Amino acid sequence: MKRGNITLGGIYISAVSVLLVAALSFGAYQYRDKQKYKNLLEGSYEGNLYSVSGYMDDVGKLLSKVEVAANTAQSVPLYAEIWKQAAAAHENLAGLPYSQSIVMGSMKYLAQLSDFSKTMLLKSLYDEEITASEKENLKRLQKYAVSFSKEMNVLIAQASLGDGVDWARLSAEEAANNKAEEVIPPSSLLGSMQQVSQTFQHYPALIYDGPFSDHVQKQKPVMTQGKAEITRQEGIEICREFLGADKVQSITCLSETPGGTNSLPVLGYEVVLVNEKSPNVFLDLSKYGGYPVWMLNTQNTESDESAITFEQALLSADEFLTKHGFNGMKYRYYELSESSVVFNYACMQNGVIMYPDLIKLKISLINGEVVGFDARGYINSHVDRKLPDTIMPPEEAQAYVSEAVDVNSIQKVVIPLSDGREAFCYEFYVIKDTRKFLIYINALTGKQENIFELVINEFGVLAE
Repeated sequence: MKRGNITLGGIYISAVSVLLVAALSFGAYQYRDKQKYKNLLEGSYEGNLYSVSGYMDDVGKLLSKVEVAANTAQSVPLYAEIWKQAAAAHENLAGLPYSQSIVMGSMKYLAQLSDFSKTMLLKSLYDEEITASEKENLKRLQKYAVSFSKEMNVLIAQASLGDGVDWARLSAEEAANNKAEEVIPPSSLLGSMQQVSQTFQHYPALIYDGPFSDHVQKQKPVMTQGKAEITRQEGIEICREFLGADKVQSITCLSETPGGTNSLPVLGYEVVLVNEKSPNVFLDLSKYGGYPVWMLNTQNTESDESAITFEQALLSADEFLTKHGFNGMKYRYYELSESSVVFNYACMQNGVIMYPDLIKLKISLINGEVVGFDARGYINSHVDRKLPDTIMPPEEAQAYVSEAVDVNSIQKVVIPLSDGREAFCYEFYVIKDTRKFLIYINALTGKQENIFELVINEFGVLAE
């Protein structure tokens, strides 16, 4: 299949966001794909359940080792492993058919654990002293990791009894609970997961320098501020317009979520497309303002060969954004699979790339349809920003870049910082030998705000 030219002048992904967003992105909902439902029921759910348990066993042991490490240098590989294991547990837990109300506490804990470990990793790399409050946070995290692991092992034991888990029944119970006015008494396994989440009922707030700390989570999404609350019926009409009225057979509001880890209340809908018998599309709208937040089309379009080119898929994504009023968006990077491609767009303002305002679009390479949409970053952050009037010239900023690299291009950007603030930077795309990096230099202070290595292959562009 023909590949498009890759724009490398502006690729910004926070390493933590790559791990945690994956848990909440298109892949986390693939169990709804009706064509693969049976295999997923029998394999993926069970595998996810065992994986969460295994990762938490490891995390508890690693946190114990951190407490007895002699110095920060010895802690570096431990923090790196905790970061990875907690993110993996988060992703696998997101892949289980439990509603947000059941797993919210557990998901929040894993997100904080992963991000806190990353923060401690960076401090250890620079041999910075770990404060008393941070040590207390580590003890607290370790205590909850042990409890989490213990409860998961009990759940695993229950799942192993008899013929195992009836995942279809569990999914049906969750769907019924979403629609019922009164909560239906749960089965044993659903009740067991409730018990796991109750472990975190009194989980205290962690205040630290990281994007998933509690004080950052409480920030309200920018675009929904002051917007009117929509009714469920109004949401149905918005869904119909967003998807195309000619494609829709019926729309049902499944759930109302008061706000999760990103404090964005949503209404959840399922859609049956024309000539189909079961729901094919799942769509979330912001409760305030009625903005489309997330969408996944599970209609089966699998094929052994792609019918459209990369360039045609990119054109389809551009047209979709323009049609729905997302103007001034610029394609930055992509990730390719066998039958689809995910494009990542950032908003532009006066020639400056606004990396906090991201939209992800998943395009089918079979028919060019938009089969996935994720605008959480955009809705949380998008605003007409007041940019600084005076910044240092690019040649002055380049003086803060190592002379050991060759500068390929320079781009003005706004990037999100780990504490929730933003920074106006120059993005330097540089090459060292055959390796490629992105270096972000603050255009006001000259401080290096971040650096990523680019991994470029036939499947996409990633920043690590």
